[in-house]
Amino acid sequence: MADYTYTDLKIIDDDVALDESDQPIFIYDRDVIDQDIRHAIRESGLLELMIGERSKAQRAIMLNKLRILVESDPRVLPGTSEITASSIENFMITADTDFGPITLGATL
Repeated sequence: MADYTYTDLKIIDDDVALDESDQPIFIYDRDVIDQDIRHAIRESGLLELMIGERSKAQRAIMLNKLRILVESDPRVLPGTSEITASSIENFMITADTDFGPITLGATL
């Protein structure tokens, strides 16, 4: 059995993901960090605040708060997160961890 630093259950649509045998699916290391950051972003409510926000200054502030949230995870290497907007509603969030890079898509 391989040694993993982080282990968690895979969550899809607010429910534990199951394999073909109805057993929980486990995720490890980088995937755990990815999932935890996704949940932190969702729970922060920052994306919901951006819906309908027309002020570029306010959107920039919220994106900065989002970046700070990502980098507040101790498993994310400081200064490695980046948020790019492919449109006014779609964002790509990237960051580096000790287990490799993570990439998250976020949509308003």
